Order: sequence, then C-alpha cells, then structure tokens
Amino acid sequence: MLLGSRCPASHTMAYVGELLRMMLVREDAFRNRLLLAWAVPRAWLEDGKTIKVDRAPTWYGTVSYTIVSNIRADRIEATLDPPASKPPGEIVLRLRHPAGKPIRNVNMNGKRYSRFGPDAITIPGSLSTQGPLSIEAIY
Repeated sequence: MLLGSRCPASHTMAYVGELLRMMLVREDAFRNRLLLAWAVPRAWLEDGKTIKVDRAPTWYGTVSYTIVSNIRADRIEATLDPPASKPPGEIVLRLRHPAGKPIRNVNMNGKRYSRFGPDAITIPGSLSTQGPLSIEAIY
C-alpha cells in the first residue's frame, strides 16, 4: 500500500512519532522542567540495553543522552549533555529498574548525589551550563 493524502497511515505515523518523542524527551512548562526517559518501558532498561537520544530539540535547546543498563551489577549509567542555551529550572531523568527496585544511591560526575527518588533523579538547571554529566544510579 502506498502512503498518500488519502491514506490514514500518514497522520497516524506522525502521531506515533510524537508519542515516541514524549516518551524520551518532554517539556513541563508549568514547572519549568525537562523530563527525560519519562515514559520509557521498563523492558527497554533490561540488562545490556542502551537508549540513545542525540540532539533532540526542546524549548530549552538541544539535549542528548545515553542510558546504558547494567542490571546484573544493579546499576544504570547515563551520560547527559543538557541544553545550555536556555536551561530549564530542573531536569528530571527517570531510570526505572526493570524489576521495580528503587534507586538506593546516585553518583554524578564521580561524587555522591542526593536529589533522587525511587525511580528518578532531579538535576538543577544550573548544572546545565557545566557541560556533560555522568550519572550512575545504584539499585
């Protein structure tokens, strides 16, 4: 079947693309937040899997990140290149363990970091101007 103006698949595919984007990168204008990996299925973070977002446009500028799962070692690691041109108030990176375990500790750029909840890490927008961030969630 060819895609054309009469085919409902063309607008459906655009909608699917928007849903995928909202899973990976989403702006929360009311709270001045950038939400990353917010609706990623747990199965995408099973051991050995990688998620990569490269230069995604946002209201705050482009953002890139890579998430690498090492669940066998109870870790998920992320490298985040946050938007620097117009930083959000905060960035929230959601890293849901495939088995539902909560995050116990977080290291950012090799140092202990305390702003996290059971499945998400909150990063102040002021860190956006400091360049790429290396994040390790320990479960």
